[in-house]
Amino acid sequence: MEENLIKTYSGVFLNNQLLFTGDMPQMLEPIRLKALEDFNSLGIPSTKLERYRYTDLLPAFNKKYDFYLKPDQLNFRIEEVFQCDVPQLDMKEVVTVNGFYYQNNSLKGWQPNGTYIGSLRKAMIEVPEVVSQYLNQTYASTDGLLSLNSLLFLDGLFIYVPKNKSLEFPLQLINLLIANNDLFSTQRNLIVLEENASANLVVCDHTLSSVDFLTNHSTEIFAGRNANLSVTMLQNVNNQATHITTTNIHQAHDSRVHTVVLTLHGGTVRNNFNVKLLGEGADNQTHGLYLPDGVQKIDNSVFIEHQAPHCTSNQLFKGILDDKSHAAFTGRIYVSRDAQKTSAYQKCSSLLLTQEAKVNARPQLEIYADDVKCTHGATAGHVNDEAMFYLRSRGISAKEAQFLLMFAFAYEVTQFIPLGDLRFRMEELINKRLRKELGRCHNCQISLS
Repeated sequence: MEENLIKTYSGVFLNNQLLFTGDMPQMLEPIRLKALEDFNSLGIPSTKLERYRYTDLLPAFNKKYDFYLKPDQLNFRIEEVFQCDVPQLDMKEVVTVNGFYYQNNSLKGWQPNGTYIGSLRKAMIEVPEVVSQYLNQTYASTDGLLSLNSLLFLDGLFIYVPKNKSLEFPLQLINLLIANNDLFSTQRNLIVLEENASANLVVCDHTLSSVDFLTNHSTEIFAGRNANLSVTMLQNVNNQATHITTTNIHQAHDSRVHTVVLTLHGGTVRNNFNVKLLGEGADNQTHGLYLPDGVQKIDNSVFIEHQAPHCTSNQLFKGILDDKSHAAFTGRIYVSRDAQKTSAYQKCSSLLLTQEAKVNARPQLEIYADDVKCTHGATAGHVNDEAMFYLRSRGISAKEAQFLLMFAFAYEVTQFIPLGDLRFRMEELINKRLRKELGRCHNCQISLS
């Protein structure tokens, strides 16, 4: 089956080469050829690979999909199909539809303060000297999903914040999936912050159709010296979707990148985070919260490489699992011989609401330096009986007491969301989700089955 899948997905490229090479910037040609070679060798990762041990993606890739290779000429106002419902938050929005930057976005290209926000496809034509310095520079030929993304992506979001500049507003990227038939979608985002630059990004993944989606999205992030980037990710796709994201982050001296990923819905969700701390004093904070129920599967994999001294990293992932859901966490901290004075922390905690819910956690340390402070751990269990008794003894019902304990458990992650109004809205959605009130955003298609 794996060989057939390689033939199927590489065939999408080989049978549409004019779309992938002829109509695209020349800088992509070596990227495509390398990706094709690697994908033919690596294929779709199976559970035989240690990093994908707990999530079998082969059945999802073995379905028949339409491939979205040309953007439709859609014409809609974003507020007609999607509402974020955070009225107090002064954000600007950009939209992608099935992996393509929406043609009617208000932000297209250079902004008055010297930043660039727009389509990656167009940026490769308009500012090739900037894009070529960074595009695919985080690529490592060890994961077939990343090779497949490099082979098939056609567009996405490009953000460039030059030296000593900042995005003057939080930017919300809304990734929409819309289709009449089962659809495969590929998207590549590229985010570059030069020295002393800063930005605040909110990424929302949503489905507006109830068909099966398979997404393979990748984001490359470069944080220059003393740059400061905050990324909040909300995943709220339908329960027929298999949603795969890969986020590769390279950080220079004294840079700070803070990521929070909240997974509310999705049939199978796999998040890969690969972080390289390349400059002294770099700081990375990667946190996650997932709330699966039914037979949903959520898998987070984090690999942080400390390549320079005096760097810090913190990982905190927490999950509340109901029904027969399954979650997995694989966290690996690598400390090179030169990365003295490293401080690294890693923890995964899961709350199991039923006997059928299941979690697998594998925190890992690989340390070659001798002057470091590194800790890791994992816990899984049920609602604390003593805490329940304490709340019940004060007249609180069993149902409400359990909710309060679950919300307090989740708050340890949500407190890291940097924007207060956004944090309040996310906690509202979590509140509804924990109370079995679906907790979806406007017009998103979520199946309760």
